[in-house]
Amino acid sequence: MSNDAPYSRSSATSYRPRETLRKRLRLQQIEHDGAVDDDDNTEEGPPRPLPKSDYKSIYKWWNDEYRLVAVCVIGALVLGIIFKNYDKQPIPQLMHGNLDFDVIIVAMFTCVRVAMSGIVESSISQSAWIWVSEARQRRTNDSRARLEDFKIYDEASRGLWGSLYLLWRLRGRHLACIGALIVILVHGLEASSQQLYQYEGQPREILDEPKVAAPERSDLGILSVDVKNLNLECSGVNCTWPIVPTLAVCGECNPLDMRTMCTDKTQTCRYSLPMGTSVEISRNAPTTERFRTAASEGTIHHINSTTRTYISVFDVLWVMKSKRETQSVATECALWFCMKSYNFTIIESQFHQELIKSWNTTRFELSNSAHGDEYVFVDVPGDMNVAPESRYSISRKALAALRRFVDPLVETTYEKQYTIINFSSDWAEGIYNAREKLPEWINRFSISLTNEVRLHGEVRDKDRHRYSGRAYETVQVIVVDWLWMLFPTGLIMISIYHLFHTIIRGARDGISVWKSDSLPMLFCRIDASILAKVGDGMDVPNGLDEAVGDVKVCLWREDDGDWVFKPIESEESSSSSESDSD
Repeated sequence: MSNDAPYSRSSATSYRPRETLRKRLRLQQIEHDGAVDDDDNTEEGPPRPLPKSDYKSIYKWWNDEYRLVAVCVIGALVLGIIFKNYDKQPIPQLMHGNLDFDVIIVAMFTCVRVAMSGIVESSISQSAWIWVSEARQRRTNDSRARLEDFKIYDEASRGLWGSLYLLWRLRGRHLACIGALIVILVHGLEASSQQLYQYEGQPREILDEPKVAAPERSDLGILSVDVKNLNLECSGVNCTWPIVPTLAVCGECNPLDMRTMCTDKTQTCRYSLPMGTSVEISRNAPTTERFRTAASEGTIHHINSTTRTYISVFDVLWVMKSKRETQSVATECALWFCMKSYNFTIIESQFHQELIKSWNTTRFELSNSAHGDEYVFVDVPGDMNVAPESRYSISRKALAALRRFVDPLVETTYEKQYTIINFSSDWAEGIYNAREKLPEWINRFSISLTNEVRLHGEVRDKDRHRYSGRAYETVQVIVVDWLWMLFPTGLIMISIYHLFHTIIRGARDGISVWKSDSLPMLFCRIDASILAKVGDGMDVPNGLDEAVGDVKVCLWREDDGDWVFKPIESEESSSSSESDSD
């Protein structure tokens, strides 16, 4: 072995590490060395010169992968532009609705996935040659490469199971593990696209139709005896209006203290309220029920108030006396003109009405050239959305007529003794039936009167469309979750890093760019000692794995240019073999 000349290589290497690795190779002469054209009786030609390192040409051998990188980058940019333009926008109608938006996105993700898979497949396949190369093992002093690793690398480049096996084989301590991890993660690329965006129903204004008519409202009120339900028109599924102020009617009922006075002379008990409304029941009479309502000047609400325009103030008194107990209801109820502002909406064809605010303060103003005697609302808050030039008022004549109409209605009586029942009017029966829930009754009554004011009152505002609404329809909108965009972007960046790192390492170690090409394997020679172990391994499934799969090998380029798979011995075995040969 002292006569062996050092091998000339295309890259400069230190002599000692090279000799160390050579000592671990089996270099003894044998009759058949595994080459397909080996013939002892045939004269071989001159040895082929080793090619010089040409980094530019090596990089050119990756042109297909560069194109795949361009596809990935362009695909990611196009996806980003699409989602940027359509985020929170209605789903586009492509080709007059014949092409779904989902199809475009899935197609883009498929192109990116296929291109990324091609990049990683080439990188992993080339990593197999780097893994078994003599240059890498000499440089890293790592001789773990086994013959079966070619199969593992090949399966890793093509599928999930092979990638998992490669990660287990290399324990994550090699560049190819990055590629295997990408192969695993890329299977979830299409699934991540479903999380990247979703559809949500959101209202969109209908712009090609006229605005929705304003709700019925009034700024100069009058009351009608007819009560009608108010309907709002909506040309879409949803409609909204600005805050709408209007004249209205407010009301409330408050409890009063009742005074009871019984006399021996008349043998009666008199039940009375502060403003004089009263009923009498005999002390010795059987169970008796008396009910009365009457207009009054008011104890809590004063009908002649200068800051509030009252329609009616009336007392409600009910007494039921028996021998055991006396039950009673003593209440003062009032109705007055007020201002109310509403928020009207129609959501999914369902009407909603929300009271925003009420305002009661009025002031009487004498007639002039612009208006007659009126009760005018003053100091109206700005959040009621009242126009600066608007004037909300009730004429004195209308109020007087309304009082003359209401006062007789509230003068009612009801009596019940034994089985005899006597109502003075239908109005009396209605109030009597609501005697225990008068606040709710007066609220419903005031709402019905408010509807009448809105229907029959006058609007003097010149801008008839000030309170017009807008119609909306529910459309499906694209909502992008940008965090999920990090997943495909990260995979692309890691794939590109893996590719260029593989290119650089292969160029540094002088490895030919064979990638997944199967022809180079046919023209690589196998050391005879490895062939001797094959036996009948070629004839049974997985026979080669069991026969020679665990053999540690090194891909060695000899002086004549031939590539040879040579077995690697342990340091101790190679030392003893060298001593024997010496």
